[in-house]
Amino acid sequence: MGGIPYTSGGCGTCRRRKVKCDETKPECLRCTKYGHKCTGYDKNKVFVHGRTGKVVEKPGPGKLAPNSNLALVKGTKIDGTLNANPLLRSQLFTNFIEAYLPPRAYLRDTSGLNILQTIPDLTADSVVLEKAGICLAAVYLATQNQDDWLFQYSSRLYGNTLRSLHSKITSGAKLSPDMLYTTVILQIYELINCSPPGFGAWIAHVQGGVAISTQTSIEGEESLAEKLFRRQLKFVTLCDAIGKRQAPYLYNTQLWRDNHTHGQEEPDPVDQFIDLLAKCTATMEQVDRFVVAQPASPGKDLQTGDQLLRVCLKLEENLHQACISMQQKLGSPKIATQRSFPQGDFRNTLYTKLFAPPLEFASLTCAESHMLYWSTFILLYPLIGELYSIIDGPHKSSPVPVYYDTTNGESTPSGNTTNTTTLSDDVHTAYIALAEHSANEICRSVLYCIQPDMKTLGAQQLLAPLSQSLQFFHVEGLTAKLRWCQDVLTALTHMGLGIAPFLKEMVWPQYRSAQERRHAAQRLLNT
Repeated sequence: MGGIPYTSGGCGTCRRRKVKCDETKPECLRCTKYGHKCTGYDKNKVFVHGRTGKVVEKPGPGKLAPNSNLALVKGTKIDGTLNANPLLRSQLFTNFIEAYLPPRAYLRDTSGLNILQTIPDLTADSVVLEKAGICLAAVYLATQNQDDWLFQYSSRLYGNTLRSLHSKITSGAKLSPDMLYTTVILQIYELINCSPPGFGAWIAHVQGGVAISTQTSIEGEESLAEKLFRRQLKFVTLCDAIGKRQAPYLYNTQLWRDNHTHGQEEPDPVDQFIDLLAKCTATMEQVDRFVVAQPASPGKDLQTGDQLLRVCLKLEENLHQACISMQQKLGSPKIATQRSFPQGDFRNTLYTKLFAPPLEFASLTCAESHMLYWSTFILLYPLIGELYSIIDGPHKSSPVPVYYDTTNGESTPSGNTTNTTTLSDDVHTAYIALAEHSANEICRSVLYCIQPDMKTLGAQQLLAPLSQSLQFFHVEGLTAKLRWCQDVLTALTHMGLGIAPFLKEMVWPQYRSAQERRHAAQRLLNT
């Protein structure tokens, strides 16, 4: 039993009902399981006035008083009894969504929603998922409003969520999809408030999501929320795979093979480009193995190299076809009109003449799709150039690359103004130029993604493609462009992405070693 009221350590509801409390914080699982409102562990009386969700409380000894000046987007004031009030929890998450996501007109996915907007519908039956969602909302609003109390609250809730997740995983019971969704939310948390391990904390959540996904299954038709969470898990495993130059975890499993189109004729453009990028990373791993295994005598095992080259060129063709289809749905990029930001705005420092004029897109979804398209080419074109070099360059019997098809001279359908060039004897230089062009296009997209209307989501969608461009510029010795990318990542901290500074100094060992291997081979050929 719970003992004499006000002497046990149980929550207020369990003490009142005189039942044993499991003392899980911030809300006990017993109350949640049986549908009772958990009033928390604070024995002070709390009065809720009106519909504004304001809470008045006398802080106890040693307890942090709420910041009286805290105004979270709509002026809702929060205190230590936040979790005892569902109205405040709902308002906190609503404020987070409004501050983090752009207007709906910029989200042109067929669902019209972002993954974050699906969280409230999933938390009704999952305490741990609700904790993760409120933890995410709290840390973002705390960093944006410089509120120490709310930040400390989010940190405590983050630790509580990790313990709950660990308890579920180690219990031996079958894991439900909400455990997987929780790891995805914690990945986004690490983008906002990168924990002391730095980038490693984000990787840990990615690997945790992969492990959990192998033990969970979705029964029946896939819901919209399940589709968006599955997409996010695929994308983050791709980000990890690119740096390691290998096929992503779970590639060739049900997670990748399922194309849930929900009655559509074909998947969303973003899903198509994620799958093509995954195909590219898997091919990259095969090419690396082939190159490393090359015998000292040239001209041997050229059949394997020729097969891999054809795979790469087929992938290039598929990318162009997907881009044409995507642009028919979402529109093509255009040269942007000159944007003006208020004096002192950090965005003003990012104007540069290193690249062609900035690009404008019809929506953030359109920009995201194009950046995935260009990101794939940053990886693919060096592979094609390297394979051509190994098989002694292009000749009449070699496959003809789509972009440099000399029979028609048509350029890539990316909405840019770059002219095509006939394949030269210097295949390496030609394909590196194409990869650089793709990296430049991503950089031209930066000002669109970080304009105020795009909120923090626009900046978040820049993290992966801009990091990839940065790595390319580093390997190719393009110092000015490298430093500009680093300046952008530094600026993204102003938009609530605490992981950005870690990315600007990050080293992708396998990626850089492979690129340096290619440079060494090219220098050998030129001697």
